[in-house]
Amino acid sequence: STSDMIMNRLVSTRCTSQRINRKNKVSKRDLNLHEYQSKQLMEKFGLRVQKNIVGTDKEQIREGCKQLNTPELVVKAQVLAGGRGVGVFNNGFKGGVHLCKTGDEAADLSEKMLGNAIVT
Repeated sequence: STSDMIMNRLVSTRCTSQRINRKNKVSKRDLNLHEYQSKQLMEKFGLRVQKNIVGTDKEQIREGCKQLNTPELVVKAQVLAGGRGVGVFNNGFKGGVHLCKTGDEAADLSEKMLGNAIVT
């Protein structure tokens, strides 16, 4: 499963330090996880996380939002970069984080993100 692959990667990855000068060290991380992967991993080990779904097409997202049964939704692009909330997609759509109230809105927002690159 995805969680097992993530955990195997987590266990096999270790932080290394590079000496910059005599006083300071900078740690280097070799592990990169998307937010949804981090949540899956935390949930697997008993930590509470917000209800969430991962979707790869508009209809999957619309149906998944119905299962969440919540009055507020957040649609987030999953990218390994900071600043996704203010990023711009290559199709001109602005922002990789959007609030909405319905599954239809979430599906429409996701359609503008899926398959497009975001510049942060």
